[in-house]
This record gives sequence, C-alpha cells and structure tokens, in this order.
Amino acid sequence: MNILMPELEFDPIEHVYTYRGQVIEGVTTILDRAGLIPHNHHGQVPRERGRLLHQAIEYAALDDLNEDTLDPALRGYVMAWRKFMRNHRVKPIAIEVVMAHPELSYGGTIDMIAKMENQVVGIDFKTGVPMPWHDYQLAGYEMLTNRNCDLLPIHAVVPIWFDVYLNQDGDYRIGNRLGTRKSPYHIFNAAHICAHARMQNGG
Repeated sequence: MNILMPELEFDPIEHVYTYRGQVIEGVTTILDRAGLIPHNHHGQVPRERGRLLHQAIEYAALDDLNEDTLDPALRGYVMAWRKFMRNHRVKPIAIEVVMAHPELSYGGTIDMIAKMENQVVGIDFKTGVPMPWHDYQLAGYEMLTNRNCDLLPIHAVVPIWFDVYLNQDGDYRIGNRLGTRKSPYHIFNAAHICAHARMQNGG
C-alpha cells in the first residue's frame, strides 16, 4: 500500500480515509450511500476476502508472495491475476495507491497503474461479475488519480481505465474500457453530492 499524500491516513481494516484530520468517504462508500450498490453485494466476508486478495496481489506484483501461507481459497484468483499479467505483458507502475481529492474531499485506493500494450492504464481487480456501478467506481478513481497525477511516478494523467474480473478457476475477463462516455462521470458526481448531503445530515 502506497499513501502518496502526507496529510492522508488510511485504515485498511475499517476502510476509513482521514485527510487533514477529517474523515472523508471513499469512492465505494459514496456509491453505497447513494444507493447504487445492491444490498446483496454487502457483507464482511466478501469485503475481507477482497482485502486479502488485493494484499496477495500486491505481494505477488512485488515478487514477495509466500505461496506456502497463501489462503487456498485465494489461489485460483492469484493464478488468474498472473495469467492476465503474463498474457498482456503488464508492467506495474504503481500498486495499491491511496489518494485523496483535496477539493471534492473523497479518497480511494487504486489497485494498479501500469503499462500495458504501450499504453498507460488504470486497472481495478475484482471477483464476481460485472455490475453497472463498477463504471461509476472507475470514474471516481479516474477523477481522483488525474487530480493527483503529479504525485505518480509517470507525472501524467491515466487515460484508460477498466476492470479485470478474476475467477477462482484461474481464468479472467477484461471488462469494458471506461472510454469517453460521460454518463459514469456524471453519475459519480451526482452520487458524491448525494452522499455528502447525507453525511452532513447524519444519514
């Protein structure tokens, strides 16, 4: 995990961002508060599995994963990640990057910024199946990353964003690129306004 801003703190267990002494909401929490994430997607078990998988991926990307201690339930997903990285010759630039948006007051953790097929891309790794809110999440991540692009090793905006869905059987699927469609950005901005209003009013 790489926190790029000295004023930012992040609790990976509780998934809480604190920026300049104030708690701010994360991208996924914003979408949840706005009612855009189905209730059946919630739960401590899926969240903990996701946290451990992302941790395993980070170690694997750094060539520091201890296969002997890896949870057997995660092995297939890690195999799928390795297959994706190998097939597309993905070269990580930054992994598990934690940032905050100073003006909009929200935070987020970017799974990976990488060089892939001679392009700089932002990637979010997921298990499960594609959902409509995944595009809104990517829009929030893109806005967050490009606001802070001067903090990245490449010092440039990241123009291409997509999800990679890892399967337990060791295979994967690449989701649609976010591209130039405006609606995900508009929806995320609206969700952010809604979530902020609810937070201000104790909702």
